[in-house]
Amino acid sequence: MAILASPAGAQGEGDGLNVTRALFISSYHPGLKWSDDIERGIRDGLHDISTLDLMVEYMDTKRFSTEEHLVALRDEFLRKYSSMDLDVVLTADDHALRFVREARAELFPETPIVFCGANFITEDDLKGDEGIIGVTETIDIQGGIDVALRLHPETRRVYVVMDRTVTGQIVREALDSLEGHFPDAVELVVLDNLTLDELVREVSGLTRGSLVYYVFFYQDRNGVYHDSDAVVEHLAEAAHVPVYCAWDVILGRGVVGGLLTSGYFQGLEAGRLAKEIIHGRDISTMPRVVESPNHYMFDYGPLVSAGVDPRDLPQGRIVVNQPESFYQLYKSEIWIAVAAFVFMSVLIVVMGFNILLRRRAQRELFNALEELQSIFDSSQVGIMLLEDRRVRKVNQRLLDIFGYKTSEEILGSSARLLHATPESFHYFGELNYGRLSQGERVALEYQFVRKDGVPVWVTLSGSAIDSSSEPDMGKGVVWMIQDITARKQAQDELAALNLKLEGIVEERTAELRRKAEELESAYLRLQDIDNIKTAFLNTVSHDLRTPLTSILGFAKLIHKDFTTAFAGEGEKSQRREKISHRILDNLEIITFEGERLTRLINDFLDLSRIETGKMEWRDQDFALSEFFSKAITSVKGEIQQNQALSVQVQVSDEPLMVHADPDRIMQVLVNLLTNAAKFTSQGEIVLSAERNETFVEVRVADTGTGISDYNSEKVFDKFYQITPDDTLMHTKKGSGLGLAICREIITHYHGRIWVEPNEPRGSVFVFTLPVVQT
Repeated sequence: MAILASPAGAQGEGDGLNVTRALFISSYHPGLKWSDDIERGIRDGLHDISTLDLMVEYMDTKRFSTEEHLVALRDEFLRKYSSMDLDVVLTADDHALRFVREARAELFPETPIVFCGANFITEDDLKGDEGIIGVTETIDIQGGIDVALRLHPETRRVYVVMDRTVTGQIVREALDSLEGHFPDAVELVVLDNLTLDELVREVSGLTRGSLVYYVFFYQDRNGVYHDSDAVVEHLAEAAHVPVYCAWDVILGRGVVGGLLTSGYFQGLEAGRLAKEIIHGRDISTMPRVVESPNHYMFDYGPLVSAGVDPRDLPQGRIVVNQPESFYQLYKSEIWIAVAAFVFMSVLIVVMGFNILLRRRAQRELFNALEELQSIFDSSQVGIMLLEDRRVRKVNQRLLDIFGYKTSEEILGSSARLLHATPESFHYFGELNYGRLSQGERVALEYQFVRKDGVPVWVTLSGSAIDSSSEPDMGKGVVWMIQDITARKQAQDELAALNLKLEGIVEERTAELRRKAEELESAYLRLQDIDNIKTAFLNTVSHDLRTPLTSILGFAKLIHKDFTTAFAGEGEKSQRREKISHRILDNLEIITFEGERLTRLINDFLDLSRIETGKMEWRDQDFALSEFFSKAITSVKGEIQQNQALSVQVQVSDEPLMVHADPDRIMQVLVNLLTNAAKFTSQGEIVLSAERNETFVEVRVADTGTGISDYNSEKVFDKFYQITPDDTLMHTKKGSGLGLAICREIITHYHGRIWVEPNEPRGSVFVFTLPVVQT
């Protein structure tokens, strides 16, 4: 059974509040005074938290305490609160605390717990349960008996009533520990092994010099359970001596009172602790167990019957059922009488002054009416007063709107003459006068007719001026009317124009849709043409490479055979020597151009495979620096053609591990070194690499002709070629595909490649690759 018990809970998150959610779990059921007192104390402790949403759950363990009931409660709590973000959970009495501690890992693993009403809890009992603090419930037997003896100094025997339940045994141990505390003349007699009838007889026989201190009596000697409230009523009725008690819940049942364990004050202290947690205090800095906040509480009737003067009670006591004084009983009436006397005195003075003011007010009212009439007549808004839907008053502006020259033409007439048809007149009444009679203000647009029968559009704002709000139609209605005929005509013209524009827009939209379909069709045709072109070029490239390989092979064989056949023959004839050199040179040209054409075809096929996704990538981890010497060896022929050119390698001792296809990375290095050698007539080429955070940066720097800013943005485009001096005066070197392939390979591995100037002369090609994290 759950009760949403806070105004903030009714507001919820929809109102934009930062809701503070707290859950209170009571061991018992609503209507039980002990539980109700604790809940009242908790609410008072949290009352100044304006955004509080306090939810209350009753475990009802006095009626249902089986394991099945507790399992059902746990399932219900899981369903309701497992996904709810709670700021704090409060528990009352032992069952609730035990339930929360056992199920906390499932229900409230991170939520602070504040308990109260738990019997005799110590900090040792909470070991291993972090985030739980609260108020222990203890009985101050010593303090309770002390105050009774102080109020009854003649007492020689104190009869302590309790039972032998587990809790009773704990109380008995506490009582035994007080031996020697009380005066020697006072004897403590424990009544804990009797039946209820025996207990009542024992108490009824006590005489002066004795008193009864009632702790609790739930189970008698025969194991019979009793209602503690009924027991104490029997004892108080039977006893001829004062009966004191230990609990505030039995106050008002004939007992005097004493130093009482209070459910309300335990709840109030628990609420205060919870409020500190809600306001941000770290629960680990708070005391884990707060002592039971017991208070001196007395019932006025039994107190006086016991012969105790209320003035002898301890400071800070609470006395219930105390009769009120004459002033307290008639406080409101006394103040009303005083106020009436003062009011009458003031009224006499005011009435005399009022007579003087009334005459002045009458003169001012007359002047104000004249001013209002002037405003009424000169208003630019038409004003019409109707009574029973007949015209009683109009201003000049209204006459102008409806085409009347004088008010006599319309005054006293039915409002029907402003409508084109009787149906319009009745419809207007049904539409508006019911609302007007209920005090609503009406505003609308409506079409009437002028005196000459011409339609006129107006805006009306009307309200009833008859405070009686009679349901009869037209009881005192004032209408404010403005002519909007010109505006309506403009709106009609605008609507016609909008329709025309919508037609134009629809035509243009249809035309754009047709154009888009034509463009899409053209795009698809271009894609088909591009696919045909790619397939054609791939076929041609493969078909060219086969005979080209044969040409290169046979050219090399001819070169080899010719050199062998004519070796030494050049000494016999100078003419034969020249011919042989020319033939050898021509063969070298054939070989060189064939190799260049082979590279062109290979570059084109590689680029085509990359772009079409057919390239095979054989990725593996390898040390990038180990490939530098192999790359330089691959371009050794280009470098050796220029005696004024040198190559340097600068690399750290780190292995510089990357994950990629070694053949593709070698292809990038060879392309960059070949380009550097082609365009560097003298100086040096520097190949370097270093690790920069999460990637390796490789640089190929030369001292060649350099690349302008314009060409640096285009140099990686397919088929783009430049000359050493950015002019067309020199023969282009290369196919224009090498750098484009480099960019595709580096981009495939999520790297970057770019070119920058190498001061004071030359260029630096730079690319990066992600480093393998070890």
